[in-house]
Amino acid sequence: MGYVTGGIAFGYKTLILSDIPVSFTTAEALIAQILFFIASGVLLIALLSFQTRIGLGITIWVLTFTLLFNSQVIRSEMWEAGTNSSAEQLQLSPVLHVSLLLLVNVYLFIINRKSTQEL
Repeated sequence: MGYVTGGIAFGYKTLILSDIPVSFTTAEALIAQILFFIASGVLLIALLSFQTRIGLGITIWVLTFTLLFNSQVIRSEMWEAGTNSSAEQLQLSPVLHVSLLLLVNVYLFIINRKSTQEL
């Protein structure tokens, strides 16, 4: 469910920031941010429900590849002077959300490793 919501949010963000002459409003950016937040929340709940290291390890790989993909998709003209700050924030939101999920996942993986070593 989280991956589906994240995919919808990513597609919506891509549509908003594309070269199609559509007006970029704050309401559209807010909808995309809310969709990313919902996707991150659902994925955090899923990460917390994993009990095995195999599941956490697989999600580490999936989130790493997702982070690499999102960092490659960022538009290069975003870093130039005079760009819209809200567009920049919308461009970086998937990278920040996936980074948070990856950090939580690595933390859970390490905690799970320590708890299995104590037994």
